[in-house]
Amino acid sequence: MELVWSDFRLEYVILPSMHTSKTLDYKYGVMENETTETSTSGCGSLILEMGALSKMTGDPIYESVALRALRKLWSMQSSLKLFGTTLDVATGQWIEYSSGIGAGVDSFYEYLLKAHILFGKEDFWKMFHSAYVAAQKYFRHGAWYHEADMRTGRATYWQLTSLQAFWPGLQVLIGDVMAANSSHREFFHVWKRYGVLPERYLLDHQMIHPTEKYYPLRPELAESTFYLYQATKGHPLPLLSNWHEELPEAYVPTNWTFVKRQPRVSRISAMSLQVCPALNLKSGQHIESACHIPDARSDFRCLTDEDCGVDATTCRRRSCSMAGFCGLWLFSR
Repeated sequence: MELVWSDFRLEYVILPSMHTSKTLDYKYGVMENETTETSTSGCGSLILEMGALSKMTGDPIYESVALRALRKLWSMQSSLKLFGTTLDVATGQWIEYSSGIGAGVDSFYEYLLKAHILFGKEDFWKMFHSAYVAAQKYFRHGAWYHEADMRTGRATYWQLTSLQAFWPGLQVLIGDVMAANSSHREFFHVWKRYGVLPERYLLDHQMIHPTEKYYPLRPELAESTFYLYQATKGHPLPLLSNWHEELPEAYVPTNWTFVKRQPRVSRISAMSLQVCPALNLKSGQHIESACHIPDARSDFRCLTDEDCGVDATTCRRRSCSMAGFCGLWLFSR
């Protein structure tokens, strides 16, 4: 079976992509008269699976061809470092110039970062970082993310789509927890309003899209909630306010969405009482762990690990993430 017919053709011949509706015959390849239109996600998110397949089989061809498609797509970015939503794999031209972080582009961002995490290649991080910065610059409006023209950066569609809900989880993975908390809070408010996250919600009209009143059980918001909980121990479900009042300060992370902050307590000397971690204290004692060393900056930003302190709850040394935030990260630079 021929593996590559064009720079983007991998998705047709290796496997049917989750992101397209193209028909593939495993013996003969693409069906005759099949469409050549695909999404940015469809041709830009194969590196994770194909790279893993190459590692498992020892055959580099899968990763090589997926990387070829990714690099071709990367070369098509606009001067603003933005990507369209759909393109023609035969001509290599964009079809839809409006773009965002939702349908058609979502897993392109997600898999760039996860490819860096899985394979450890710096090129994937550089590509992701460039794309992430551009998305933050042109798509973000407060805590929301609208869509914009890849050529001009001008807003096109003011809408929330359920696929966008992966974004807070992605932000947690790079250590941008404050931004993740902010965007997750807005998704949660919409979910709370309707009991589910609508497939498409019109931000400018504050209403569900009139022709898309359905819920396809997408997992993106649940995944982001899980990641955010792992980063902050911000409970994954809304808690009653009176529970918050009873929590010791050690339970209250700075980035927790729904917590009403307690007044800051006086720190005790490490010489007078060795307490580590803070949660070992008896109920009702509001003192700070002696092992705690605050970060150099109150906003938790950092340039190196030296700017980060020691966590009060676990007594573990905090580190500086790739996005420049102190925390207990699995992946730090």
